[in-house]
Amino acid sequence: MTQKCIDCGKSIPPSDYKIRCYDCWKAYQNGTPYKMMNGLKKNVPTVFIPPSISTIVEPTLDEKMAIFDKNELIKCYYSDGEYLSGYSCYSKAMEVLGLAPYVSGWGQHISDRVIKDLGIEFTLEQAIEYIRPKFEAETSQKLARKQVEQTKITNALAEAQSTGKQIIIKQWTEECDGSEQECDVDNLTEYINPDGTHSITRSHSY
Repeated sequence: MTQKCIDCGKSIPPSDYKIRCYDCWKAYQNGTPYKMMNGLKKNVPTVFIPPSISTIVEPTLDEKMAIFDKNELIKCYYSDGEYLSGYSCYSKAMEVLGLAPYVSGWGQHISDRVIKDLGIEFTLEQAIEYIRPKFEAETSQKLARKQVEQTKITNALAEAQSTGKQIIIKQWTEECDGSEQECDVDNLTEYINPDGTHSITRSHSY
């Protein structure tokens, strides 16, 4: 039994939480409408209006952790495995915080540094405060990158309007969309148009 991706309609394995295929999920994370790009032939553009970067708001640490009980007691235990040994725990909140990433076939792995700083038993609230400085620093860096990107787009739009021509704002490569059998990688280019819309062209590499 399979289900279909909500964007492109591709069949995906049944899941309680996955609603997109990998390509559409990746495009959704990047703010690019993959379903509009899917199946594009060489140099045939698709036109869309992207969400403004300034409207994409990063959730605060407290907003991310609001669904969890801050009084939760995190108990860590040591596992001696064949390929990986170290401390682990059973806490989704710790995984969300990035302090206990999931390792396939092993479980949640906690670094020795975290154990040294927090011990083998601590509350979720202590873990939140422990990671807060790093989280806020990374959030500030993301905001700075967004501001740089927004400035680039603003300047490109001004140039497009003054010249009446499309201006390239992004170029990247992706796995071929499957419309050409002998192609493995597609080259994609995103332009900004004089009217403020964006266009994406996909060309195959051979």
